[in-house]
Amino acid sequence: LIVAFVKWEGAAGSTVTVRDGTSTFTADALNSAANGDLHGRFFYLPASTASGTVTYTATWGNARPWRRLLVFEYTQTGGTVAFDGSNRATATSGTLNSGNITTTGADEVVFGAYGEYSSANTTTERIGGVAADQVARSGFASMWSKRFTAPITGAATASGNSVPWIGNVIAFKRTASP
Repeated sequence: LIVAFVKWEGAAGSTVTVRDGTSTFTADALNSAANGDLHGRFFYLPASTASGTVTYTATWGNARPWRRLLVFEYTQTGGTVAFDGSNRATATSGTLNSGNITTTGADEVVFGAYGEYSSANTTTERIGGVAADQVARSGFASMWSKRFTAPITGAATASGNSVPWIGNVIAFKRTASP
């Protein structure tokens, strides 16, 4: 499973694609701030045929002055990985909260993400109130993940965000081996 969070500034009308050199990622719903200038979305690829050193590429239909691409790769043994839900939110004040999701699997990996205008980094990244296992911070965007062994209901949250902000959460469940 490869999950990417793409954040950009500029008009929402621009198309964005993410590829690993052999496959095009599936796009989750777009999250746009009320000002129409700040956008982000998850892209995911349940399985890839790319091997060796892989370059991930995000391509915008129109030029964008500020862009970020954060990528996590998650490897599981046995079974397949399936999309299990997502949510997103935006605000011009307050603490980052993506809005809740409810997962359905007994082996889940959940990703949270944040985008904004400031180079400030988030802190205390959580999913469903539980501290993230992995965190990537790159001024103007952050992404984090947490693995769960039971279904959860909760949001991706973090401290230290600036405003306005966009927050996304996406979950995947491992299904039994065929």
